[in-house]
Amino acid sequence: WSNGSVGMYGEGYSGFAAWAAATHAPPALKAIATADPDAPGINWPMAGNIFHNAAYRWAQQVTGSRGDESDLDEDAAWRALDDTWYRSGRRYRDLERINKRSNRYFQRWLNHPSYDRFWQSMIPFREQFASIAIPVLTQSGYFSPGQIGALYYFEQHQKYNANADHTLLLGPYAWASGDRPGALLRRLPVDPVARLELTTLRYRWLDHVLKGAARPAVLQNRVNFQTMGTNEWHHSPSLAAMATDSLRLFLDAKQVDGNHLLLQRDTPNTTSVRTETSLKDVVDLPVEGSDDLLAAALPTSPALVYASERFATAIDIAGVVTGRLDVTPNKQDFDLRLSLYEQLSNGEYVKLFDPSAVFRASYAADRVHRRLLKSGRRQQVIFNSERVTSRRIAAGSRLVLVLGINLRPDQQINYGAGNDVSEESRSVDGRYPLRIRWHSSSFIEVPVRK
Repeated sequence: WSNGSVGMYGEGYSGFAAWAAATHAPPALKAIATADPDAPGINWPMAGNIFHNAAYRWAQQVTGSRGDESDLDEDAAWRALDDTWYRSGRRYRDLERINKRSNRYFQRWLNHPSYDRFWQSMIPFREQFASIAIPVLTQSGYFSPGQIGALYYFEQHQKYNANADHTLLLGPYAWASGDRPGALLRRLPVDPVARLELTTLRYRWLDHVLKGAARPAVLQNRVNFQTMGTNEWHHSPSLAAMATDSLRLFLDAKQVDGNHLLLQRDTPNTTSVRTETSLKDVVDLPVEGSDDLLAAALPTSPALVYASERFATAIDIAGVVTGRLDVTPNKQDFDLRLSLYEQLSNGEYVKLFDPSAVFRASYAADRVHRRLLKSGRRQQVIFNSERVTSRRIAAGSRLVLVLGINLRPDQQINYGAGNDVSEESRSVDGRYPLRIRWHSSSFIEVPVRK
């Protein structure tokens, strides 16, 4: 029944399996089609070099004894574990001890906080991407938790193989496979042209590659993306080519209506904003916000909020938001959470990508090598959000940036001592608050398309 031409497809872990197989270039493998594929060490079991408690849950579910663990599938039990660990202030390595279920795989992962050879050996790494000559389709969404992995595979494949036959599809999706999206996604309207049968599209592409069928019309170039609010698809040869220009917005200290300003200017000024975050009393911080992508208000967690002036004319954002933070911290490290919104003229907020961009400052420039900050000294943190989006920002809207320290009960907590973060605890390393001076020469770079 088989003609010897094999195609692999999958999402999440199955997508990772397809890439792992492609690393070895088996002759029968002719194509892979993945949706939000996991990239070990990149977006799982950590993202931005910050470990997620969900990784321990997953490891326990797939490797633990099922005889006495009937609660493994109960969300409430895992939320209770997160809360207990969070309130205790204990080391991150103690998570499984609190749960009284050890897992050697989870502990092994924690021994590799950098993207080192342990992770690099699981999927193609650097020059290994050059040998992957089969056609590849990658699907992802602006609101998909797996987008970081999808972008990593695509960018690395293009970087090391100039002739890579790799097609990327991006749109307003929370999951890049499945049935046709509805008219609303978590209250956010979805343009009719974006309501594709994503699983059907994948099979049509496989028919094109393996059986010579027509190429799906929406896949016209290497990068195919839908600009929200325009009901249009666009096509470009690379992620960088999605935009034709960029908008540099400085994080100004001046306040208007309770928000600091995102300003376009030729030179940065010398002002700054000072923040102090208690690491001793994190139990009192609200960490849960609305899941809606269109909301009446911003999340209430403590954070800096920067808002631009209202745009006189509409602009199209298309690409990855990057930036430079000019900071003076009192500790050697911190974990940052960054969100970007369009505030509509009626006051509502549209989240431009989700989940928020989260990263560890000491790994912002290089996920392989940790470079600790210098306490008490002014320095720059160059960051890439690793989140792509595309939306028409309407005339009369503002861009709103929310910056906060990442302190969540379901993720590793960085107390800034400069040690192995999994070994840090609140009682030893969190006694002193995190103080940061955010200089107004900090900026974000927003990719725009004419």
